[in-house]
Amino acid sequence: MEKYYPQGLGTPNLELENKITNFLEHNCGKELFRPRLDVFKNCLEKIVPDYERFFKAIIVGGTNGKGEVSTKISHEFLKNKLSHGLLISPHILSIRERMSFDGKFVSYEELYQEIETIWGKVGNLAPSYYETMVLTFASLCRKREISKVVLEVGLGGKFDAVNLFPRLATSIVSISRDHSEILGDRLEDILKEKLGIARPLTPLVTGVRQEYLKSIMVAHAKELNYDLEMVYGSNYQEINNSIVSAICRKLDLNYFGENIQLMGRGEELRGRNGSFLIYGSHNPNGVQEVLKLLESEGKSFSNIYFSLSERPQKDLKQILKIICSYPCLYQNIIYLEDDHWKKGKIELAEFEKIKRGKVSDLNQVSGKNLIIGSYYLIPIVKAELLSGEPG
Repeated sequence: MEKYYPQGLGTPNLELENKITNFLEHNCGKELFRPRLDVFKNCLEKIVPDYERFFKAIIVGGTNGKGEVSTKISHEFLKNKLSHGLLISPHILSIRERMSFDGKFVSYEELYQEIETIWGKVGNLAPSYYETMVLTFASLCRKREISKVVLEVGLGGKFDAVNLFPRLATSIVSISRDHSEILGDRLEDILKEKLGIARPLTPLVTGVRQEYLKSIMVAHAKELNYDLEMVYGSNYQEINNSIVSAICRKLDLNYFGENIQLMGRGEELRGRNGSFLIYGSHNPNGVQEVLKLLESEGKSFSNIYFSLSERPQKDLKQILKIICSYPCLYQNIIYLEDDHWKKGKIELAEFEKIKRGKVSDLNQVSGKNLIIGSYYLIPIVKAELLSGEPG
């Protein structure tokens, strides 16, 4: 049995990866947020004309945890023998990670062929990179006669492409500051944007913790007339599992709650000399939740390695302060200077205890180590560690 869920990824084929991503970037540009629901609606009507009658979606939004919750719901569907599709973003190692059907990733050949077909039909409308992937997923579902889908919101909620799909249930996993340049800096504004996925008479399950945000959600549920369920837990993993359990209950499905390994989320790898626990976590709240969990589990590490995505300098400094505030977890904190797309420029002058290093150093390191930060760093780290993995 494979280590990860969904299954069937294998070692990425760089030639085919580049073929697909080059096609997308040549025609669509880089994957940047372009909220144009009117354009996407025109595209979707051309690709799946009956989409409003055909699809039955679970739409999962929020700031942190939505990818994990979406994937776990997919696994529950699989255990219940329910045919379905799963759409998540972004990807870590392979673009194929973004879509799977009944627990198995799409093949390179089918993915590329379908993207080409989609672009031939709606390229004149210029869908974005992300919108093209959503359209490709919708088309492949329709061809497979798979109507039930689990959709992770890409960014925000109200103007995201997945918000056009008819839904059985929704979830807002958590609320914290991220993508402030688009969603704003106030949590109330971020919540209202994400509440755009709610619909009348459609249950919404949330793990939002802030009391004043909960009161906003209660008022919104009353105004829009939907069932709002709030779940609780002592850490983010318990909350995420409770959300998945509640969604299953809303859909009259059995809840199995089996542990599954998600790529880049609590993933353990061996290097040549040491072991590494990897957590993709890219904003202040996400980093703090991971470190709180590890502290509660009594973990400790020789080194904490990190690299972060581009974001406001105040957020980057806040993340550094959070990492430094858990001295029981580390002996050294090391900033990985390697370049990756969207790498943030971090000013380390006021953080004297933070050292500098390179990914190429990792296979020389012994002991237990933690790697945390940008998802764009993870492919570089995994490639290096796997190149030195014993046996």
